[in-house]
Amino acid sequence: MRKLFQSWLFSNQPETIYEIQGACKQCGSCCKNINLCEAGKWVSKKSHFQKMVAENAEYARLTITGKNKKGTLIFSCTWLDANNHCKDYDNRLDICQMFPNKMVITNQGEIPEGCGYSIRIHRSFDVVLKNTIRREKIVNRWQRLKNGFKKKISRSPFRKKERLS
Repeated sequence: MRKLFQSWLFSNQPETIYEIQGACKQCGSCCKNINLCEAGKWVSKKSHFQKMVAENAEYARLTITGKNKKGTLIFSCTWLDANNHCKDYDNRLDICQMFPNKMVITNQGEIPEGCGYSIRIHRSFDVVLKNTIRREKIVNRWQRLKNGFKKKISRSPFRKKERLS
């Protein structure tokens, strides 16, 4: 019953919780450092991006500017004006409207330096509890072994008996 409860308690729980803090400084960094993800895959090839543009013409406003350390393409938006504002803010891409989202942080995306946002990473309570239970089981097992070893030594026929004076 206990194992059933534990498996229920720990099923489908996130191991890490990402808390997004801060606010947009309108620096334009996020518009110059974009990582794209489609169908759960980060865009790392030009051919993949061209396919995305063919399927959704809105992505044509983005240009490839390089790759990050993880091999994901970095894009820049051509709709950014000199004041770091979107030329068509009301019709910006979905990724722009959701920035920064947790998917960017948990996968290969990055929050640009100087951005007004920051990320706090927490371990979920479930993971902490699971690790505590596991450590407690290990400690208890070692305690039982240690106590069993002491009992064996105290009963040993080779142990010197205390002399009575």
